[in-house]
Amino acid sequence: MIRTMLLALILISAPLAALAQDDTEGSNPGAEHKLSIGTGIGFATPIAHAFNSGQTGFEWQLDVMYRITKAIAVGAWMQVVPVDQFVGFSLTGEARYHFNFLQSRKGFLGKLTPYVGGGIGLYHVGGPNGNFSYDGLLFSFPVGIEFDLTSNIALTNEMRFNFMAAANKGPLSDTFYYSWQMLGARFRF
Repeated sequence: MIRTMLLALILISAPLAALAQDDTEGSNPGAEHKLSIGTGIGFATPIAHAFNSGQTGFEWQLDVMYRITKAIAVGAWMQVVPVDQFVGFSLTGEARYHFNFLQSRKGFLGKLTPYVGGGIGLYHVGGPNGNFSYDGLLFSFPVGIEFDLTSNIALTNEMRFNFMAAANKGPLSDTFYYSWQMLGARFRF
């Protein structure tokens, strides 16, 4: 399942890169930095409550986004969360809306760009030695902010609310978890 989800991330990323390349070659002369890749670390509680381990897991995120307009971006988001002997893996396609109301200001506030979004995808939770595996549908809603260091690089901070759709939860006691990307970076091309 994890290999399939990684392949899906690659298949989604390739056309977005092609669209971004096309925009820089004259079809949209005003377009700048359409494609971006973000990554970050933080913590999440996807399986801490689910398996009563009582621990919060380390979280790593990776996303590839393509800006359709200054405010709207679409792309793919991936997350890996190891907790105890369990590993959670998520992949969603999502859309984000960037609020540009601060860009007219000078100084610190002019470099901030808050955003909200929503996505749908898949998640996988695997247990030790492959003796437990659970897959399902995931609805994900990020709320975050970007701070522009340069025109190509931004620091990010994001809180994400995730809902796992499950008719049969198996050993999962919760179908909601949140994650907080405490330190992230976005690279624009």
